Amino acid sequence: MDKQYDKLNDYLDEYIPKATAVISQTYTGKPGVDALLSEKIALAKSEDTELILNSGLISGLSVSSVCLNIILGNALDNAIEACRRLPDGKKRYIELNLKTEGNCLYIQITNSSSPIKIVAGELPVTDKADRLHHGLRLSIVKRLVTLNE
Repeated sequence: MDKQYDKLNDYLDEYIPKATAVISQTYTGKPGVDALLSEKIALAKSEDTELILNSGLISGLSVSSVCLNIILGNALDNAIEACRRLPDGKKRYIELNLKTEGNCLYIQITNSSSPIKIVAGELPVTDKADRLHHGLRLSIVKRLVTLNE
């Protein structure tokens, strides 16, 4: 095995400042969630989408950071993808509101998108041809929310 310590050091010298900049913001008080939100804000910005975050500290809540990251990650990925599909010239935005009441966390995400078909009581269906491997994000979110009620 070739031990390329110089290359590793060069990589770390380049990576660590970038990673620190991304995860240095405190939005919720949960470091893992804050890192995810920082990454999604940077991704949205790189795609000319404004991600507006309204949140206070939620570090006192007993919600699992892993579950919350899965829920927020999937929901924000859907919102970013919806904005990505908008024609050039359309305003692209995502607004994420995290609000606590007692030990409950309320999540609201609003985003610009092309019209989608919504059937009452059902999740929207993917419009991608490969439905076997797409359209699972919202069902995963629903399952996690149901498990944590």
